[in-house]
Amino acid sequence: MERDRPFPRAPDSAQPRYAGAFAYGRTRTAYNAKLKSVQLRVARSDWQVLIPDAHEGYISWAEYERNQTTLEQNAAGFSPGLRGRMPRQGSGLLQGRLLCGRCGARMRVHYEPFEGRLRPYYVCNEAVVRHAGKHCQWVRGAPVDDAVSALLLEAMAPAAIDVALAVQQEITQRVEQAAALRGTQLQRARYEAELARRRYLKVDPDNRLVADALEADWNARLRDLDALQREHERQNEADRSLLDEPAQKRIRALAADFPRIWNDERTGAVERKRMLGLLIEDVTLLVDEQVNIHIRWRGGRTQSLSVTRPRPMSVIRKTPAQVVALMNELLETANDQQIAARLNELGHRNWRGEPFTLKKVMLVRRTYGLKNRYERLRESGMLTGEEVAQQLGVCASTVHQLGRKGILKRNRYATNHRYLYEPPGNVRLEKGAGSRYGGRPPRLIVAQQLQQGAS
Repeated sequence: MERDRPFPRAPDSAQPRYAGAFAYGRTRTAYNAKLKSVQLRVARSDWQVLIPDAHEGYISWAEYERNQTTLEQNAAGFSPGLRGRMPRQGSGLLQGRLLCGRCGARMRVHYEPFEGRLRPYYVCNEAVVRHAGKHCQWVRGAPVDDAVSALLLEAMAPAAIDVALAVQQEITQRVEQAAALRGTQLQRARYEAELARRRYLKVDPDNRLVADALEADWNARLRDLDALQREHERQNEADRSLLDEPAQKRIRALAADFPRIWNDERTGAVERKRMLGLLIEDVTLLVDEQVNIHIRWRGGRTQSLSVTRPRPMSVIRKTPAQVVALMNELLETANDQQIAARLNELGHRNWRGEPFTLKKVMLVRRTYGLKNRYERLRESGMLTGEEVAQQLGVCASTVHQLGRKGILKRNRYATNHRYLYEPPGNVRLEKGAGSRYGGRPPRLIVAQQLQQGAS
């Protein structure tokens, strides 16, 4: 004997009887691979019996319907095939509606900070999450969102709406013709069922074989009539959903206001996603040399377009080859600061559009392994001031003084007055010249001249 529960069971919103409805056939028995019987849920349209308001319930039937819708929306977040269909915060316009063109899984939205904002990326990481694999494909979201937004505004243009409504009117006329044909078929089926009933009523009851045959024919006619009647009612219900004249006027007014509402800054991301969900069923992405976008509209119509694949940041930040070649050429005769000024005069800019500076030129030179001005001068045989001073037998300050006066040839290799000197060769500094008390200016004389003077 079942023990009585101390408290009444709480209403279950997923159970129709708590909404006052009688239902039969909600589950069916099936067998799995191990030949064990399991219970499978059946769709509501396939239930054998459903009688709403059959008795008093805990909740109303309308509340039951709302609860079912809420449960389906909540379950979509845990289903691989329906994940993310509820609009959420974030600038990713196609959140929850993207399908991977390679594996068919739902693509997720990943945000990264960029210039003070969150930039969306569409990533297919189903293999990463489920099987510890690699990313299937990914793409930057902004170009895809812009292309879909432009296509959406084009589809909602008044001209496109008028064409769609004209097609709808033509479809309505064809539907009316089809309804007339179905009415004729239904009338003929009723006549045949009535004729079969008359034949059965006129038969001799003692002739059982003929009576059974006529009764079977009558039942078959009734089944055909019932099936045809249900199909006729279903088609009529579908035909009632066609647009009437007031609905067409509201759609034309909406088409005129839609671009303004879509581009309004006060329209949030969630509202845009909801409006997009009313028109677009899903979008399939296939990232190749270009980003191929395949859109499936509500109603089944499909449309495809392609956008240029965004370049990776490593390529965007890369200095153009012609600028690097120009820098390599200028380094033969100029230092980093002079090169920056020359590049700015020629109109060259870095990847941010900013003018070149000393630090930017140094960064590019080091990145591409270009030898600086100092290394190039040293390779050509230039000497430092200390090395020239050792050859001449004087101090380094004297060498710098001679360089400032132009007696020694020098080349600047940096911005803070750093110089390298050409080798003095077989020369000597004339003694007694260039003292602090005046006298003859200092000069260099060849060693051979010194020997001739001594002799």
